[in-house]
Amino acid sequence: TGSSRPGTFDEAALTYPASGFPRRDAGADRVRMLSQAARGVIIVDGSDVGTFGRTIGPHDVRVTIRAEVDLSADARDAIAHAAQFLADFHDRPLRLDFS
Repeated sequence: TGSSRPGTFDEAALTYPASGFPRRDAGADRVRMLSQAARGVIIVDGSDVGTFGRTIGPHDVRVTIRAEVDLSADARDAIAHAAQFLADFHDRPLRLDFS
């Protein structure tokens, strides 16, 4: 479609820290992670499930996923798809790390 943004209703999205989506684990401490540059939250099926960091280098895009809840295989696949979209946008290969 030529769009440079993922669809609003995708199963997963990597977005800004202040997303407004409900957190599945409201007690998880994420202040330090989100205070760093190029960080945001992971939205899966309408819920905030963790944080991510990204580094756009000259040869690849590295995305680090820090889930705050257990993720199903489908959720991990959806997150990987969202990360791949980011790498494709920057026309670089993706290095994805679930930590």
